[in-house]
Amino acid sequence: MVKSQHKPGFSDTSRAFRTGFADRLRWVLDSFENRGEAAAAAGVGANQLARYLRGEADPPWPVITRLAAEKGVSLNWLANGEGSRSSNAVDEVDDIAGMVSVPVFDFRASAGSGEVAESEEPVARIAFDRDLLIAHGISPKAPGLMVASGYSMKPTIDDGDPIVVDRTDREPRDKIYVFRRGGMLLIKELRRRSDGTLALISHNPSYQPEELPRDEADELEIIGRVGMVFKSV
Repeated sequence: MVKSQHKPGFSDTSRAFRTGFADRLRWVLDSFENRGEAAAAAGVGANQLARYLRGEADPPWPVITRLAAEKGVSLNWLANGEGSRSSNAVDEVDDIAGMVSVPVFDFRASAGSGEVAESEEPVARIAFDRDLLIAHGISPKAPGLMVASGYSMKPTIDDGDPIVVDRTDREPRDKIYVFRRGGMLLIKELRRRSDGTLALISHNPSYQPEELPRDEADELEIIGRVGMVFKSV
């Protein structure tokens, strides 16, 4: 387990910061029907929500992201008071208190025969510890979370496993990548040969590897390298 050096929540505990955040938080909470509805959306009790408003406790990052997503406000505005209040799906939030806001994509990258992406715009954002991403070799500059489908990469990646992709790493080098081929999104291990051909390797022994000639290999659009896989237990 990778231990973070950062505590989720806010690093600035000055009175002015807390007061400003409480004002922004109150604005978000007032947009709900009642405090009970707001607490349910935040995933905490109403009493705990009141403590955040009074500045008696720092809300953890998941609370902030849930409230922002529920009411469509900018994470950067709610947490830091920066930028515009309104948000959109591609709202850029890099690093708040050691946490990185990672876009969530509502399409599946197939470990089988391929999936068509209806939309490639992020639909939400989720917080990851910056140190955790770096420890797994993922650049904090452009991570992305999506869900795998199919069984050709089993047991490494199973059907329904969430994966985090480093979208800055697009050069095949014997790693697992998400890529587009003929309009279909796929997950395979890619191995570049010395002659320029590219091997598409499945980890499930029931699936045979595929060799692409250089001209076809050059036409692949690599989305990014898979750096983290989440498993159910």
